[in-house]
Amino acid sequence: GEIYELDKNWRSTPDLITFQNWIFSSSWFPAESGIAYPPVQPPKEDSTGKRPFACDNSKRKSAVFLSLPKLSATELRQCYARWIVTEIRYLLGMDDNGDPLITFPGHEGKSRPFKPGDICVLVNTRNEGDIVARQLEGIVPYSFYKKTGLYASEEALHLFYLLDALSN
Repeated sequence: GEIYELDKNWRSTPDLITFQNWIFSSSWFPAESGIAYPPVQPPKEDSTGKRPFACDNSKRKSAVFLSLPKLSATELRQCYARWIVTEIRYLLGMDDNGDPLITFPGHEGKSRPFKPGDICVLVNTRNEGDIVARQLEGIVPYSFYKKTGLYASEEALHLFYLLDALSN
């Protein structure tokens, strides 16, 4: 197939794009892999009039590096999961005036607060996902892709019975 390079990243902030270009344009991919990373640019702000955030008062950088203590792999995963939950709680919080730290452009020019559904935590393994989920439980609402859920729920069963009854 042909290669089509996209030179604009419409989903990330300029700071994050700069960081990604710096990381991936270095020798991130071994030369023998044949994988290349063409640097991308953010769109000109006036080309769409849209910004990723209406307001970001979180004082957080686009990329964060953690220095974790020497622990076992399991302990490190748990420590990291606790940090993730702490960070999520902070980002979902309010400033000193009671306003959300982060807001997104909404409909009709009104902004909306950052909410749990705006967040995605990516993990490498099911085990890591379980560790993060245990830390999130009761603190931040979450869903876990591919876990017994929507179609195996009691609600789905009742909906199935209702639809089955209506079809007969």
